[in-house]
Amino acid sequence: MINTLLVSVAILLFIALVSAESMKFTTCEPPATQIFEVENIDFDVPTPHPGQNVTITITGKATIDTPGGILTSKIYKASVNLFTYKYDICAITKGGCPIKAGQVVTSTFVQKTPTFAFPGEYVAKSLVADLDDNPLSCTSVDITVVRK
Repeated sequence: MINTLLVSVAILLFIALVSAESMKFTTCEPPATQIFEVENIDFDVPTPHPGQNVTITITGKATIDTPGGILTSKIYKASVNLFTYKYDICAITKGGCPIKAGQVVTSTFVQKTPTFAFPGEYVAKSLVADLDDNPLSCTSVDITVVRK
C-alpha cells in the first residue's frame, strides 16, 4: 500500500536537491480501488535537468497490512516507455516493513535524471505491488525536464 505511494514518487524521479514542491498527480489503474492512498508527492526539484539528482518523497496511508513489495516507476515520452526503475518499498519507507493498516507512511528515494534525457515533457507512472505482485497503488505525474 505504501509501496504504491512510492511508485508515484518514482514517477517524480526527475527531481533534485532543492526545496520540496508538491506535485500534482492522478491515480491510475490497476488497481481499480487504491489500496495505498497517496496523499502527497514532493520533488525537491520540480523541473530537473539531465544528470540532476531528484529526491522524491511520497506520503500516504495504508488500508491493509503489507509485509513488503516493489515500486515500479516507468517514465514515458510521447507514450513510449524510455526508463524503468524499481525500488524495494521496505528500503525506502521510514520505519521499514511491515506496513500496518491505517499507518501513515513516508517513502523517500533519490533518482538521477539520465544524462541523455532530452528536455521536454515526460510522464512518470508508478505502480506499487505487494510481494505476490498484487497491485496496491498507481499514480501518474507529469514531469518537465529542462536544459542545463
